[in-house]
Amino acid sequence: MDASYPDASLFGGPSHEVGRDELFFSTTDAEGVITQVNRVFADKVRLPRERLIGVAHSVNRHHGMPGGAFLLMWTMLKAGKPFCAYVHNTASDGSRYTVFATITPLGDGYLSVRTPVCVDALLAAATSLYEATRPLELAARVQGASAHAAAVVGLNALVPLLQGAGFPTYDEFIWVALPAEVAARDALGATFPQRPSASGQLAGMLGASARVHAELQGWFRRLGDLQRTADALVAARGRLEETIASWQATAREFGEASDGQFRPLLLSINVWREMNTELERMLSGVLADLSALRESCAETRFRIALARLHNDAIGQFVCELVDDLPGAAAARPAIRDLARALSEGVVDTEARMERNNELALKVSASVREMADLVVFPTPLLDSWRQMAEASGDPVALALLPGVFEIVSRGQSDAELLTRLATEAQQVAAPLDTTVLHAEVDELTTLGV
Repeated sequence: MDASYPDASLFGGPSHEVGRDELFFSTTDAEGVITQVNRVFADKVRLPRERLIGVAHSVNRHHGMPGGAFLLMWTMLKAGKPFCAYVHNTASDGSRYTVFATITPLGDGYLSVRTPVCVDALLAAATSLYEATRPLELAARVQGASAHAAAVVGLNALVPLLQGAGFPTYDEFIWVALPAEVAARDALGATFPQRPSASGQLAGMLGASARVHAELQGWFRRLGDLQRTADALVAARGRLEETIASWQATAREFGEASDGQFRPLLLSINVWREMNTELERMLSGVLADLSALRESCAETRFRIALARLHNDAIGQFVCELVDDLPGAAAARPAIRDLARALSEGVVDTEARMERNNELALKVSASVREMADLVVFPTPLLDSWRQMAEASGDPVALALLPGVFEIVSRGQSDAELLTRLATEAQQVAAPLDTTVLHAEVDELTTLGV
């Protein structure tokens, strides 16, 4: 993977891998001082657990990482928002390891869970931004800027670069990146850890965590389905706009041709022309609702992915306890933090899911109404076609190909809209969260 880094001076040199099934976590106080770590964290940093407790989390910061990224991190965390990033870290022996890191505010401190990188394209994109901004920070330092002032320089450079990559805000980047990493990790075959030898309280925690994992997977897939439906509806926008423009042009032509024996249809043609305006207005409203739905779905899917990581970290840490690995027993209190983060995440996600469902049902109803409007002119145009064919009027006959095209397009558009409306309604069915809450409560109780 090193070959993808344009500047080897920043992220070159020896490195060690993070395994596909390796999740590691740490907790810190409000100032970023480490309070707990699991075994995998200690292994990757290549320091014993007792050497890590009580030191600043920046102990493993890589010199190539821009200060602007960490300034952004603290800005989001202090605002109560979770933060995610692709991060290059340095172990105590000088080797580099790369992770996708998530950090979540938790009480008076923070919880961080890290995973192996599974989406190389996003890592490469993030790394290219780091390589573009870190030299600017170093140059500012040479000119006498403080570390904070140099980080501001880096952050000010990161923002437009991120926008140029297609992400208007950093929120929108992490809404894409974390779900993509979770989905890719699933696709690569990562599984929930199992320990048939577990017994007693540890067996109870592992079983509860496995059931939470299954429930959250279902939520994750469901949000993916809803987001794809919303994307398909947005993609249909261009087709509908073309349909409306074609209607308007043909309606004007019909109005000009509807004299003599066609005049009885003129009133209906005028009604149809007015309906074009109504359809435009309705499309504008639906697109506004769809925009809200897509954004809400993206953030909710991000929150579900985060809850999955917290839960999977519980499962892996319980396995460390079952295996009686060095330092695991001393870190056991961290289960309370993981369970608390999971519980808060589930409650937050449930509220977001309800909001998504409300928006999806609203969009579904509006889209069905649009589908009805789209097919409305079909009988009018069919009557006009029959009269034109019977009259033999050359002006009217010249319009017939357009009539056939509009009728065909309208029927096709109506079928598409009806199908997508049905999908949105199905995905927006009420959630049964009873099982999930029961399992999270059991985890929280057992972790005390």
